[in-house]
Amino acid sequence: IALTLVAGSKVMLKNKVLIRKLSITESIGSIDVICTDKTGTITKNEMSVTYVFINNKTIDVNKINKKEIGKISLCGSLCCNISPYLNNEGKKSFHGDQTEIAIYKFSEQCGLTQELISKYKKIKEIPFDSKRKMMSVIYKNDKKNFMFTKGAPEMLIDKCSKINFEGKIISLKDSIKNDILEKNKEFASKSLRVLGFAYKELNNDNKEDNLIWLGLQALKDPPRKEIRNSLLSCKSAGIRVIMLTGDNIITAIAIAEEIGLK
Repeated sequence: IALTLVAGSKVMLKNKVLIRKLSITESIGSIDVICTDKTGTITKNEMSVTYVFINNKTIDVNKINKKEIGKISLCGSLCCNISPYLNNEGKKSFHGDQTEIAIYKFSEQCGLTQELISKYKKIKEIPFDSKRKMMSVIYKNDKKNFMFTKGAPEMLIDKCSKINFEGKIISLKDSIKNDILEKNKEFASKSLRVLGFAYKELNNDNKEDNLIWLGLQALKDPPRKEIRNSLLSCKSAGIRVIMLTGDNIITAIAIAEEIGLK
C-alpha cells in the first residue's frame, strides 16, 4: 500500500501537486468539494485601477484630469502599507498587498510625487477588520491632523456626512448617496473590485465619522487563462468547486459567470 501511495504521489508531483503526507494521497481520491480562494488562485492577483467615479461622473484612468483627481489619489497613496524597492533588474517594485500597490501606482500615474507625500507624517493607523470593512490612517501636515479612510463603499459612505464635489465641500444628500451606491453596483457587476475613499480634518477625536466623501476607485484583477479548463476537469471528475472571497457579492457573482463557475 505504501509503495502504491508513493507511486501516486510521484505522478501528482509531475502535475505540480506536492504531497507532504502519503496518507493524504488516498484521501484525495474521495474529494467531492474544493473550496478555493479567488484572488491569486482564480485570478492573477495583478490588480490595476481602471475607473474612478468622482464629481458624479465615471472617468477612465487613461483619460484622467490630474488636477481633478488629486485629492482621491493623495488619499489612496497615504492609506496604504507598501514598501518600494529596486528589483534585480533595477526597476521599481513594491512589497505589500496587490490592491494597495495598484492604488499607489495609480496615484503615481496621476502625478503624485514622493516629495508631496513626504510632507505628511503618519501618526496612527486604525487597521482594516472584517466588521468595519475599512481602514483609516491619521497624518499630520502643516500643524493639522487629517484622517484618510478607504474601504467597502456601502460601509464607508454611511460614515460620511459631506462630499468633496468639484473642490467644494457640500452636504452628502441621500440622492447623491444613492447615485454612488448604484455606480458601486454597476462596477461590481463588471467583476471589478470597488473601494471608496474619504477624509476629514481632525479636531479632538479620532472617530471614523462625519467624513468627507471623495469617490470610488474600481480595480480589475483578470482571471487566469487556465482556470476554465481546471473547472471543467473538476466537473468531469464529479468535484464541486466553491469560490471564497471577501469581495462584494455582486463582484463575486460576475467573476463566477466570467469563468464559467456559476
